[in-house]
Amino acid sequence: MNEIDVRVGQKIKRGDVIGKVGNTGRSTGPHLHYEVIKDGQKINPVHFYSSDLTPEEYDLMIEMSSRTNQSFD
Repeated sequence: MNEIDVRVGQKIKRGDVIGKVGNTGRSTGPHLHYEVIKDGQKINPVHFYSSDLTPEEYDLMIEMSSRTNQSFD
Protein backbone atom coordinates (compact mmCIF):
# COMPACT_ATOMS: atom_id res chain seq x y z
CA MET A 1 0.00 0.00 0.00
CA ASN A 2 1.23 3.45 -0.82
CA GLU A 3 -0.95 5.07 1.85
CA ILE A 4 -2.83 3.48 4.76
CA ASP A 5 -6.13 5.17 5.67
CA VAL A 6 -7.17 2.92 8.58
CA ARG A 7 -5.66 1.95 11.92
CA VAL A 8 -5.46 -1.30 13.85
CA GLY A 9 -8.77 -2.10 15.53
CA GLN A 10 -10.78 0.33 13.42
CA LYS A 11 -14.19 -0.95 12.34
CA ILE A 12 -14.85 -0.64 8.61
CA LYS A 13 -17.62 -1.65 6.25
CA ARG A 14 -17.88 -2.51 2.57
CA GLY A 15 -16.99 0.47 0.42
CA ASP A 16 -14.78 2.20 2.99
CA VAL A 17 -11.44 3.37 1.61
CA ILE A 18 -8.69 1.49 3.47
CA GLY A 19 -5.70 2.85 1.58
CA LYS A 20 -4.14 3.76 -1.73
CA VAL A 21 -2.41 1.36 -4.09
CA GLY A 22 1.26 1.72 -4.78
CA ASN A 23 4.08 0.29 -6.84
CA THR A 24 7.27 -0.52 -4.99
CA GLY A 25 10.17 -2.89 -5.17
CA ARG A 26 10.12 -5.19 -8.16
CA SER A 27 6.34 -5.22 -8.63
CA THR A 28 5.02 -5.16 -12.18
CA GLY A 29 2.13 -2.81 -11.47
CA PRO A 30 0.27 -0.87 -8.78
CA HIS A 31 -1.24 -3.16 -6.17
CA LEU A 32 -1.90 -3.52 -2.45
CA HIS A 33 -1.78 -6.24 0.16
CA TYR A 34 -4.22 -6.35 3.05
CA GLU A 35 -6.05 -8.81 5.28
CA VAL A 36 -9.55 -9.04 6.71
CA ILE A 37 -9.89 -10.04 10.36
CA LYS A 38 -13.32 -10.51 11.93
CA ASP A 39 -13.79 -11.64 15.53
CA GLY A 40 -10.10 -12.53 15.66
CA GLN A 41 -10.30 -14.82 12.61
CA LYS A 42 -8.57 -14.10 9.31
CA ILE A 43 -11.04 -14.19 6.41
CA ASN A 44 -10.16 -14.46 2.73
CA PRO A 45 -10.66 -10.90 1.40
CA VAL A 46 -11.91 -12.23 -1.94
CA HIS A 47 -15.30 -12.63 -0.21
CA PHE A 48 -15.59 -8.84 0.17
CA TYR A 49 -14.69 -7.53 -3.31
CA SER A 50 -18.16 -6.96 -4.67
CA SER A 51 -21.69 -7.90 -3.70
CA ASP A 52 -23.07 -7.63 -7.22
CA LEU A 53 -21.14 -10.46 -8.89
CA THR A 54 -23.06 -13.40 -10.29
CA PRO A 55 -22.03 -16.83 -8.97
CA GLU A 56 -20.34 -17.48 -12.32
CA GLU A 57 -18.41 -14.18 -12.20
CA TYR A 58 -17.37 -14.93 -8.61
CA ASP A 59 -16.11 -18.41 -9.56
CA LEU A 60 -14.16 -16.92 -12.49
CA MET A 61 -12.60 -14.30 -10.23
CA ILE A 62 -11.53 -16.99 -7.73
CA GLU A 63 -9.99 -19.05 -10.55
CA MET A 64 -8.22 -16.00 -12.03
CA SER A 65 -6.87 -14.92 -8.65
CA SER A 66 -5.00 -18.20 -8.31
CA ARG A 67 -2.93 -17.44 -11.44
CA THR A 68 0.66 -16.33 -10.95
CA ASN A 69 1.21 -12.57 -11.39
CA GLN A 70 -2.54 -11.88 -11.77
CA SER A 71 -3.55 -8.26 -11.24
CA PHE A 72 -7.12 -6.99 -10.70
CA ASP A 73 -7.36 -3.42 -11.93
